[in-house]
Amino acid sequence: MNTVVVNGDRRSVFASEDLPLSVGGETCHIVIPECREEGPVAYLGRDGSDFFIQPEEEAARSGAITCNGVRVNTSRWIINGDEVAVGTVRLQCSLEGAALRIDIDAPATGPAKPAPPAAPIHPPTQGAVISPVDFAPRWQTPPRRAGFTIGTRAVLLSCALIALVIGAWYVLTSRAVLVETTPTAEHVSLQGGLLTPKIGDNYLLRPGRYTVSAELEGYIDLEEILEVGSDTPATVIYHLEPLGTSLHVTSLPVDGATIVIDGATVGVTPLDGLQLSAGEHTIEVQAPLHLPFSTVLAIEPGVPPVVLEAELVPNWAQVAVASSPSEATVLLDRATAGSTPFSSQVEAGDHFIEIRRSGYKPARRRVQVIAGEPVELGVVRLEPLDGTLVVVSEPAGATVTIDSEYRGRAPLEIAVVPGTNHTVRLSLAGHETFSTDVAVKSGSRSEVRASLARLTGEVVFSSQPPGAQLLIDGEPQGTTGRTLELEARPHEIEIRLDGYLPFRTKLTPEPGLAQAVRAVLKQEGPAGMPQSIKSPQGAELVLVGPGRFTGTWATPSTD
Repeated sequence: MNTVVVNGDRRSVFASEDLPLSVGGETCHIVIPECREEGPVAYLGRDGSDFFIQPEEEAARSGAITCNGVRVNTSRWIINGDEVAVGTVRLQCSLEGAALRIDIDAPATGPAKPAPPAAPIHPPTQGAVISPVDFAPRWQTPPRRAGFTIGTRAVLLSCALIALVIGAWYVLTSRAVLVETTPTAEHVSLQGGLLTPKIGDNYLLRPGRYTVSAELEGYIDLEEILEVGSDTPATVIYHLEPLGTSLHVTSLPVDGATIVIDGATVGVTPLDGLQLSAGEHTIEVQAPLHLPFSTVLAIEPGVPPVVLEAELVPNWAQVAVASSPSEATVLLDRATAGSTPFSSQVEAGDHFIEIRRSGYKPARRRVQVIAGEPVELGVVRLEPLDGTLVVVSEPAGATVTIDSEYRGRAPLEIAVVPGTNHTVRLSLAGHETFSTDVAVKSGSRSEVRASLARLTGEVVFSSQPPGAQLLIDGEPQGTTGRTLELEARPHEIEIRLDGYLPFRTKLTPEPGLAQAVRAVLKQEGPAGMPQSIKSPQGAELVLVGPGRFTGTWATPSTD
């Protein structure tokens, strides 16, 4: 079904899916010449095989649109031969089979002509109700497809389809779980998740965490957590515990003791009205500084309430300690326990006691506490903190002794007893010895800085033959035949000359005393070799020079 619009030489064809068409200014599908409005003044639509025109609200109120000379205030069917006038412009409508042809005439100069006599007054679907079109076209750029309305039936079908898809998804991703109790409970419920639908006796559950509750007269109410996952069995069975009796627990000689039943803490003493199921239960009562109380109760169904009195045996002794000076902090097993003078109940066993006070060294004691046997540590005298002494020498590396005790090499930092004089002595080979007395206050820091003067001695070096190379401590110092000032410490002396054996010796110069080193060098080879030596076996080997000689050799006996 096409709609053909002819406007002079211009011909436009619209398909059925383009309906409804906007009628009006330059931005509309059907452009009306000399239309004052830029947007639409009417819409052309179709219901089944019949066409109709619907004025825009403002145009309907102003009467700007007529059909066969009659004002169009609401939707109107279009039949073959109708003439629709928009202002002074006439639209000649003719039905050509299933298509509608609209010819736009020049502006009208007279009244609209009436419809041809032969034309039917109503369309084939006579009596049908034309509903207004809720249409908001994008007339700024006319689309190829216009908006459409969704009927109630379509909405209901869509909702039903969505519900069906969601239901199918829920079923496919859920597990059927049968929850049973032994014996069978009067009431079983599940909580958790978005839904807990039940199909027959089975719950259809999505993976997640649920709370199962069950009640049965004569049994303890059940409340358990059910984790639903891929490994959850199809049937989950819970066992209901029969009601036993109520339990009342007290403790002597102290209240506030912790009550533990079958490994689970249930409260503190005194505790009344605690429900116990039938069967055996292990009951423990625990309190600080006391030995734990433990017993096993066998509960029969329907027995009268049970009263349990736990007698706790003390497991502590009184520990007392004082300090000089007092008001020192006492730590028991590294936790602050009080201050001196200190006296407190301490649990039996091996304990570590530490006493601290600012400005003093901490005092530490390890004590063995036996229940019922008091421990008296007496008065602990705290020693003032050591002073810190820093010793520095120039040059570095000087030996440091304090009160004649070797303490290391400078620079160093050491702790010394405060409030007394200490003799500090620094010595370094080739340098003068430094000595001073120093006293350091408790907790304070003092420094001894010593600049050690260098000590030297004069040494004369010569050699035969002269001009040999001189090395002192491995460093070249020129040639022999010179006098040097050397530090008054041990030195390694070496004198070398090509073709001669090296001369080596050790020397410690003395301040104010000149010394001499004279090296007589021996030639390398025979001239410098000894005339005889002893072999490892004790035989004497004699140096023999080149030339002819006569000798006698003895052959060892084989007897």
